[in-house]
Amino acid sequence: MLENAERDFFKAISLNYWFTGQDVEDDIAIFQEAFRRNGLGKDDVVFMALENSAVYIPMNQAMWRYGITAHSVASTTPIAELVADYDENQYLAMIFNQEKAAAFKENAELHYEVSHLKTFPDLVLLSRKDNDNTYKEMTPTEDTLGWILNTSGTTGKFKQVGLLHRFMRLAGEDNFVLHRMTKEVDELLSLVGLSDFANHSPDHLSGG
Repeated sequence: MLENAERDFFKAISLNYWFTGQDVEDDIAIFQEAFRRNGLGKDDVVFMALENSAVYIPMNQAMWRYGITAHSVASTTPIAELVADYDENQYLAMIFNQEKAAAFKENAELHYEVSHLKTFPDLVLLSRKDNDNTYKEMTPTEDTLGWILNTSGTTGKFKQVGLLHRFMRLAGEDNFVLHRMTKEVDELLSLVGLSDFANHSPDHLSGG
């Protein structure tokens, strides 16, 4: 990102706006400061349900730089299901838009914090008040879990699939070579589907 600090780095189609590398780094810094202050560290899971948005770029980078695992579900997930999921799993932190976050605002266990980002104004970080990262590591390894995704299982029920940092790096390197990406090439990118990862290196998937 810093190599492209002054260059239009990527465009958010929904906003019709180009972000520079510095814009992205600024949002990464906001996320990282919030994660540290709210007691998050390596191997902690952050639950989220967001629409396809430019914020995924800095948000995921901020989490992965600290070894935090992103657990993303569909933005269309009903709010009642999000509440039930939290009640069952007691996530250390969650990220939503303000509409979804409102369902948790009166929860006495959680901090409610609005982050004013360039890529997503008024994004909400909810974190447990008893979080403590005093003795947590803050650097990932190749075997750190980067993503937890929900995919349809053979029974019709959701199955959780985990993606390691090693696997995400290999998939990215393969895509870079496959699509012959250079600084001179503009690419239209969207959030990568799970099938793309699976097609590259299924031996790196771990189901749960």
